[in-house]
Amino acid sequence: MPSYLVTISQTILVEAEDDDDARVNSLVSFDFADAEFEIEEICSDLTSQNFDSAYVIGYSSGYHNFQYVNSYDPNTEFQYYIKYKEGYTEGKLLRVKEEAGL
Repeated sequence: MPSYLVTISQTILVEAEDDDDARVNSLVSFDFADAEFEIEEICSDLTSQNFDSAYVIGYSSGYHNFQYVNSYDPNTEFQYYIKYKEGYTEGKLLRVKEEAGL
């Protein structure tokens, strides 16, 4: 079965105390019906594993509150760059939610 890299984006105006609060508030306001989707088929199992690794490294860094350092080149390794960024954001959001008791 082929894999797909799906990027979902939407610009949302939210009121918030800080960046972390803005991210959490935007999750509540996100509307999939108005979002933009970009879909790219990923054929190789090896490629999917590399994407997963970039995501896991980013997620771990975000969850453990490490400084955001994305070593992937956004021009030549954009898939890995995006997966790391998504992982970092989701890991950080989980940490914020846990700290807030959500």
